[in-house]
Amino acid sequence: MSFLVPGFVEGHIHVESTLLTIPEFLKRAELAEKYKKIADGHSPGLTGKMLNAYILAGAQTDHECTTAQEAKEKLKHGMHVHIREGSTEHNLLELIKIVYKKGVLK
Repeated sequence: MSFLVPGFVEGHIHVESTLLTIPEFLKRAELAEKYKKIADGHSPGLTGKMLNAYILAGAQTDHECTTAQEAKEKLKHGMHVHIREGSTEHNLLELIKIVYKKGVLK
């Protein structure tokens, strides 16, 4: 369950909010932790050092991966990745590549 916080579009933590208003984001991430809720991220295309900062700031999941490689990186760093066919990104077949026949993530 995502933690719905006023100011988050659809209750998700947008990367722009995180990187442009760090104190406000951290306050919201702390609320999610305090109430034992999941801080659902929204960070399409985010990788590398910026992804590390995003995760350290509190984002725990992402539902907007654009490539299998991006999803693998987020999984490697401990994020949960939602695999879905989005309304703007039609990439389910690309993302499903990270799941093997037996359901083992590699």
